[in-house]
Parts: sequence; C-alpha cells; structure tokens
Amino acid sequence: MIGRNLMTLGDRFKHKRKSIGLTQSELASRCGVSAKAVWEVERGRGRLATALAIMDELDFRLTRLPTARSVSEALRKMRERRGMSLEAVAAKTKLSPATVSNLERGRGNFASLIKVLAYLSPSTRERKPEISSWQGGSRDCRFTPPSIFQPLDEAVGGFDLDPCAHADSRVRTPQRYTIEDNGLAQPWCGAVFANPPFSDAPRWIEKAFGEWVAGRCHTIVALLPVRTHTKAFQRYVLGEADVLFLDGRVSFEGAGGEVRGQAPFGCLVACWSTDPTVRDRVMHALPGRIVRANSIASSAAA
Repeated sequence: MIGRNLMTLGDRFKHKRKSIGLTQSELASRCGVSAKAVWEVERGRGRLATALAIMDELDFRLTRLPTARSVSEALRKMRERRGMSLEAVAAKTKLSPATVSNLERGRGNFASLIKVLAYLSPSTRERKPEISSWQGGSRDCRFTPPSIFQPLDEAVGGFDLDPCAHADSRVRTPQRYTIEDNGLAQPWCGAVFANPPFSDAPRWIEKAFGEWVAGRCHTIVALLPVRTHTKAFQRYVLGEADVLFLDGRVSFEGAGGEVRGQAPFGCLVACWSTDPTVRDRVMHALPGRIVRANSIASSAAA
C-alpha cells in the first residue's frame, strides 16, 4: 500500500517494466528521458513529470481515485471533495502549499506526490488488468474460435503464419510459433494471423507494425482487446490499420474446443495490408463497425 511504504509505487513501476520486457534504457527512450531519470523514479524519487510519463507509457493505472485525466487532477479533486485548502494538506504532509499546488499542476517531484497520495488516499494501489480470467481460465489461453478465424483466413487467401500459436488451439497455419519459439523474437512473413496474449498485447501490436513496415509481411490481421487509450493503439493502429470493432463479445474456446463463455470486454480486428482489396475483404469478413485507416487519421487530425 502506498501509504505504508513510499518505495512501493516506484517498485511497482519497475515490476511492470520488467513484466513487459523493457530495460530502463528502453523505457527512458520511449518517455524521452534519461535512464538515470527512470532509475530515480523506480526508487520513489525524481521528477513528477517523469513518473507521469512512465505511468502513461506502461499503461499503469491507480485505483480508488476520482475520475480524472491525470493523477495530478485526481489529487485536486480529492482535496476539494474533502473540503481542504492547500494549506491544510501542506500542514498534514509537511510540505509547502506551493508544493501541493504544483503537484496538482503536474509539477514537482515524485516523492511529494507519494506523500500527498498517502494522506489523501492511503488505500490507493495499482489497478489490476480488467478481469485477468473468466469462466475458470486464463485470459492468455483463450483460443480463437473457427467462426472468427475461418472468415478471416478466407479473406486473405490463407494465412501463412501464426506467431502466437498454441498446441491446443484449433487454429492452424502452415507456419507457427509457440511460446517456446517466442514469436516476438522471430521474423514474420507473408500473411499473418495473431491472437496475442492479451496481458501483453502492446508488445505484439508494436511487433506486428514493425514487421509490416519492414516489408516482411504483406498482410497482418490481429484479434485484439478494445483498448483505444493505450500507447500501442495510438501509435501503431490508429491511422495505420483498418479496424473492425466486432459486434458483441467473442466467445473464445478452451483447450478441448469447448466454448468458455464470452470475454468480459469487446474485441477488434486490426488489418495492416499493402493490398486494399485484402483490407476490404477482411473488414467485411465479420459483423461489426469498420473504421478505415485514412478516416481514422482524418478524424485525429481534425
């Protein structure tokens, strides 16, 4: 809990960074800061702006805070809900009113933020991913049903590779990478279908985009959870891929082909392809709402 240990939040950043396979230097590069700055934040110190950038990059969210665009705005809302002045919070946290005011504007240092959080919301902690399992199974071992895969397979004229394959899945492509092969570290080719581990979807989205841009794949179709707020979606899907937001919720399969129930979130199909005809066939392969790459980009620009 943040209120009991000022180092905990920085430690959680470190754990999240390592869980998605990023070094301090890689995370620093993505955030536009130095590796030393990341090192400082992971020890509960450093600049608040750096900590907020890290939270954004890692998609790290906190619970039991007011709905707000940022942690800084949430601090202000918490203070106002309790009817406290800047001076009152400063006195309780042994900070200056100017420091508390700066924190509410996204300025200052990370340690001060933790102190104010510890006072205003001592039960705040990391938000867990949305329902890590459902119907008795892991969200990362939910297999694509034939009703989803087959229409997509026909739309592209047959997939060549599944880089996220599982031995128990009924999805079959001529070439497959299982967890032992580590599809993130392998080159992709041809027409690719990916239903990645949803707990690690951002890295697979980045990999898919990189393989397509490099020209190693002419078509990549990915079945993904709808998380339009993530950096991965904003950078590599938004305006880059045609997107089909599927109607309803997908009923994934278990190891024996049995239906394990609907996912507790919506899914989308993203299609990166050099062939507009293939993109069009993929977008019409399943029922849903279509958002084209060009129209997404135009909307974003507007």
